[in-house]
Amino acid sequence: MQVSTTIRRPPDSTTNACTEARSRPLALAKRGRSQRAWASRRSGVASRRRKVAGTGPSTSITRVILTSPIVQDCIAPTDSGFRAGFSSLVPARVLDYRAGMKFGLMYANAGPFGYPDNLKHLARTAEEVGLESIWAVEHVVIPVGYRSVYPYSPSGRIPSPENLPLPDPLLALTFAAAVTTKLRLATGILLLPQRHPIYVAKEVATLDVLSAGRLILGIGVGWLREEFEALGIPFEDRAARTAEAVRALRSLWKETPEPFAGKFFRWPPLESNPKPVQRPGVPIVVGGHTRLAARRAARYGDGFFPGVDTPEKLRDVLAILGEECARLGRNPREIEITAGRAALDLDSVRRYEDLGVARLTLPPPAFDPDGLHAGLHEFGDRVIARL
Repeated sequence: MQVSTTIRRPPDSTTNACTEARSRPLALAKRGRSQRAWASRRSGVASRRRKVAGTGPSTSITRVILTSPIVQDCIAPTDSGFRAGFSSLVPARVLDYRAGMKFGLMYANAGPFGYPDNLKHLARTAEEVGLESIWAVEHVVIPVGYRSVYPYSPSGRIPSPENLPLPDPLLALTFAAAVTTKLRLATGILLLPQRHPIYVAKEVATLDVLSAGRLILGIGVGWLREEFEALGIPFEDRAARTAEAVRALRSLWKETPEPFAGKFFRWPPLESNPKPVQRPGVPIVVGGHTRLAARRAARYGDGFFPGVDTPEKLRDVLAILGEECARLGRNPREIEITAGRAALDLDSVRRYEDLGVARLTLPPPAFDPDGLHAGLHEFGDRVIARL
């Protein structure tokens, strides 16, 4: 079997498939009609031809991928999975490309949503009302009586009981992938320095394949010192381990195996398969609320999810992101911005749009099935349908 992949940048933005998709009448998007777009998350020009031995008659497969600098909306089919005697091709998924702001639902695996009926109801309802994504949080354990200060609440405590059910985010999102068709699935966030990147690369790529390219990998360095101590991982090394783990993930997702050598991780060339459907890899969104988090996003993030609660605070942290991008020679528009807000109306959505935010997340309106259904549909009618 012969496989040919050609990646081309269109001559101007008017021919970009993603641009064309977003320029279609908004009424189409509101009716839930899918808009077709093939593109990669990276700009550039490349072409590659690869011959693979097959067990059947010689076959030629050609795929053309239009590239665009728009990170958040465009995915390409995988180049992976072709080995001697293995001839399956994972197709690109036709997702629903919406014009304007995207919306995500937080805490999709917390409390009652950690159980199958409730999680299925949440995921399907979110998809039904037009939400773009659900976001699953992570703590592998909550140390009883912890003294670390939770940075996202005035009380300094996680706003839930220490024994709240909190399933593994990747497993919960895998379940959600099986009961939905177009909803994007995001970790918000996964504590990357607590995990070995070889396992993360495998798990994330597997979920991206099983969901047909719907995964977003939100990561953070963590704040709960006692959790790190229970795992035997130095708390002080968490930022450096995170940066190195990101490099390791992207190395393992490459088509050609290569050695990796860092301070914390080191290995010879390794085959890690399958590769993600999204190329060159699953988008990595950096979470955090500090100046350091903004700089990390500029250095290695495909996206940035600052945990601040007002447009004013967001403006300040985005200014730091822009400064670091300028220092690095990176275009800040390559970095998709996600923000969170408990109460959203049309005016607040437009204020965030003016700041360059591409996605807004909101908490569940209720934790019981009827309340969740009613609250999400009310938000869909009041906000999403009127944009």
